[in-house]
Amino acid sequence: MDASHHIAKASLWEERDKVLKQKYEKLNNEVLPKVAHDKQARIGCKGKNKYWYGYKKHISVDVQSGMINKVAITFAN
Repeated sequence: MDASHHIAKASLWEERDKVLKQKYEKLNNEVLPKVAHDKQARIGCKGKNKYWYGYKKHISVDVQSGMINKVAITFAN
């Protein structure tokens, strides 16, 4: 099983501006659905320094044949 990030939007400038305008303290997964265009996308983190806004894709591959068994998309968090 492999999981990798799938970016929904490279720039969050519009969302950040909405957060500042509505006087929220920070841009996080609780505030994003209130201001973002994509209401289901979330902020994900891998390690300490790799953050992205979007989803995770999970791919399960059969070791013997190399065929893909299952593909799933989940929230980034």
